[in-house]
Amino acid sequence: MTLTPTEPDFNPPLSDDDEPHNPDCETLVNPLASSGTETSACDKATPAQEPGIMQSSYWFEDGNVILVADDNIGFRVHRGILAHHSSIFCDLFGVAQPECGEALDGCPIVPLSDSADDLNQLMRAGSEHTHKQILSFSTAAPLLELAHKYNIEHLSAEVLARMRTVFCHQLTTFAASAEFVAIYDSGEKVMCLKSAALMVTTKVDAIRAVNLIRLVGELAMLPMALYLCTLLPITTLLSGTTLTNGRVVQLAQEDLIRCLEARTTLALRTHRHMERVTFEGSSAECTTTQDCNTARQAIRLSISQMRDAIGSHRQAHALYNWERRIRRQPRLCNACVNYLIGVHHSSMRYVWDNLPADFHLSIPQWQVGAVVA
Repeated sequence: MTLTPTEPDFNPPLSDDDEPHNPDCETLVNPLASSGTETSACDKATPAQEPGIMQSSYWFEDGNVILVADDNIGFRVHRGILAHHSSIFCDLFGVAQPECGEALDGCPIVPLSDSADDLNQLMRAGSEHTHKQILSFSTAAPLLELAHKYNIEHLSAEVLARMRTVFCHQLTTFAASAEFVAIYDSGEKVMCLKSAALMVTTKVDAIRAVNLIRLVGELAMLPMALYLCTLLPITTLLSGTTLTNGRVVQLAQEDLIRCLEARTTLALRTHRHMERVTFEGSSAECTTTQDCNTARQAIRLSISQMRDAIGSHRQAHALYNWERRIRRQPRLCNACVNYLIGVHHSSMRYVWDNLPADFHLSIPQWQVGAVVA
């Protein structure tokens, strides 16, 4: 089973010159019921026959078990399919049910502590087809949480594979597959980290990503998730973020301390990085020194304006890729373009090599000394 959104749940990222687009809703295909019916995320529950239980859009008349979310929304699905995908459900259904247990139309009722929204995401999560479409982290996160909880191994593997394309432990992978982009969300410009497989919105996803990585024990992804947290305002770091279902996610105290301390270190590294690119010298082959000096100042100004616009911690965004902005400066000679890109890559490599240590982490898999092409 693979994660297969039929549409991405956001608009394509903006280039520096593109106009913003508003994110769209997505529709996914149900993986846990035998029907191939597609269901919108906005489908509303309807009353079931049992008082207090509302029918979700996943209510199949031939279903033989009813899962009830914590908000009393029911999912009438097929026990055998659940058991096939999840060892936890397999064990649960293998235990004899007491005769006095709750039932509706002969179907046992199984109360769960999960929200209906999260269960709905799980029901829509995949199909047998393979589509390499990008998924938002807000969609991927509940899938991994439930896949981990119910031991749905192939779904966990699929989500983790997507996450590794942005929460990388190799600089070569990060440089090739991931990039920071700005998109508009409800009229607000926000910073995202995206690959061809996953889009992470720093403002709402960073803290949840840290906690999720901790939950599943994939610690090689932790430095990049903590790095995203350093881009948040201190008030957000301290108070946490609120998900669409009202749940508040906060960093554990030890991770909060890591982020607060690393912000200062990363700010110094970013300042030094900017000084090297925009102030220190030029190519020995430069023949238009005055124009190239002016262009370097324009690069510095554009990066500062970008950080101000997205509200991130201005001096801590040490891994932002400036290469596009360097290449777009018309007054830079070719020799200085290549020189400044080399300086930029060297500075990024230094930041990357020291990132785990900046968070007081030891990550054996972390790639150091890589050459950015």
